[in-house]
Amino acid sequence: MGQAGRMLLTCGILALAAGLGYELWREYRLYPWTRDGQVQADIVGIAARVSGPMVGVYVKDNQFVHKGDKLFDIDDSTYAAEVANDEAQVALAKAKVVESQREAERRKALVEQQFVSVEDYQQANARYKEDAAAQAAAEAKLKLAQLNLGYTKVVSPVNGFITNMHLAVGTYVTEGEALMALVDTDSFYVYGFFP
Repeated sequence: MGQAGRMLLTCGILALAAGLGYELWREYRLYPWTRDGQVQADIVGIAARVSGPMVGVYVKDNQFVHKGDKLFDIDDSTYAAEVANDEAQVALAKAKVVESQREAERRKALVEQQFVSVEDYQQANARYKEDAAAQAAAEAKLKLAQLNLGYTKVVSPVNGFITNMHLAVGTYVTEGEALMALVDTDSFYVYGFFP
């Protein structure tokens, strides 16, 4: 084999190596793979926002639920009574505001005619402002009671599978205590390490 044959053989080997290298690079870029991959999903912890005994459980462990499906109910009788009481307190506060506002307006007219002192008017106006603030506080308390009543019905916040559930009707649940987990099926993703 002469010099030209050796050159031709070397060029052929280099061309073959370059072709194989290109094919490996192309395969790696188009079809990457790894042995270090994981499938993950978000886990949503389900806890009651109010305390009380459970009166209804509508799911079981490993069941698929849709967003908005009922999971369980907590006895709402105490919370309904709080709403009724707070509604009465709001009505009472409104009546006080109306009366104190009328009294302040009467005193203002009498001050202008100099039948009562300015101090007397200021006291009546201060009572009106106090009653208005008490009404606002009563309305805020009523809103909180209505929220708590709504929290007795627990629904699924996402689509997913119930897991780690050990509940039965009659179980007393405490506010904030984790009762089950929900694997969010809309959050699955694959995590992999590609060198």
